[in-house]
Amino acid sequence: MVKLLLIFIIFGAQLVWSANLELPAVAVHDSPDLRLWGWSPDGKVAYSTDYTDNAPRVHMTFAVFDAVTDDVIFQFVVRSDELGDSVAVPDATIALYNKAMPVILFALKHFDIRENKSALMQFPLKRNGVSYEAIVADVKYPADEDALEEYTVLINATGENAKKTQKIVSREDYSNFEYSFVYSAEVRGYFLSPFEHRILLVVVEQIPNHDIKYRLYGSHLGVGFK
Repeated sequence: MVKLLLIFIIFGAQLVWSANLELPAVAVHDSPDLRLWGWSPDGKVAYSTDYTDNAPRVHMTFAVFDAVTDDVIFQFVVRSDELGDSVAVPDATIALYNKAMPVILFALKHFDIRENKSALMQFPLKRNGVSYEAIVADVKYPADEDALEEYTVLINATGENAKKTQKIVSREDYSNFEYSFVYSAEVRGYFLSPFEHRILLVVVEQIPNHDIKYRLYGSHLGVGFK
């Protein structure tokens, strides 16, 4: 039923969106690129990723992420050839977003996402006499292996008003996988909510073929520190 609804929205809706809503600029340039669409007042974030393969075909994922629970609560994945695009790259990326825009607009409205195409910010984040720095720590590699086994994402707080100094954001464990295809992990930056003292932390994992995988974490900077 959901798939039929999405198909109806895409092919049945006649919408000229470009006059009302512009495609966000690329916030993180990589493979794939990452774009931020906005935040809701209750901590939800809308973002999309897109990349072009060797075919060439454009792959796009639009998602709404709950930065309170760290759950993806809405996701729409589409590829340019699935929608019958015959537009040559690089115009294929714009054409794909154009066709997917009715679904995106539906999700933005449904989850009360307010347009906020802010750029990716770099640590340290300084607010109210506290300096915050996110790091990847405790990285472990199995013996004679290039792929990592586990790592921890931390936020350290320093400064005259920092009453507590460290927060564990997440521990990623690949030890139960027969093969780990993550070679490294690094903090790329953060997006700051315009509504509260909450960030969306962006960690990039390096995977085979020089591609990356995004790990996103929501973190309120007023709670959880020890």
